[in-house]
Amino acid sequence: LRECLPDTGGEPSDSGAVSVAISAFLRTETKENRRVFVCRYFYHDSIRDIASRMGMREGAVKTCLSRTRARLRDYLEKEGIDV
Repeated sequence: LRECLPDTGGEPSDSGAVSVAISAFLRTETKENRRVFVCRYFYHDSIRDIASRMGMREGAVKTCLSRTRARLRDYLEKEGIDV
C-alpha cells in the first residue's frame, strides 16, 4: 500500500492494527470503490485493466483511487494509527 499511504520515514505502525483498520475502512466504502481499491492495491492490476473490467474510463478509476486514498488517510488518522 505504499502508493496509497504516505511514507513517514519512521518506524512502521503495527501491521496487524493497520490491516484491521483498512479492512474496517473498506467495509464503509461502496462496492465499486472497494473493488477498484482492492484490484489496484492488493492484486496490483493496472488502471487500464481495472477500467476495462469495471466499465469505467481510466480517468474515473484514477479519481476513484485518489478520493479513496484521501478518505483512508483521514480514517486512519481518526483511528489514531500512525502510518
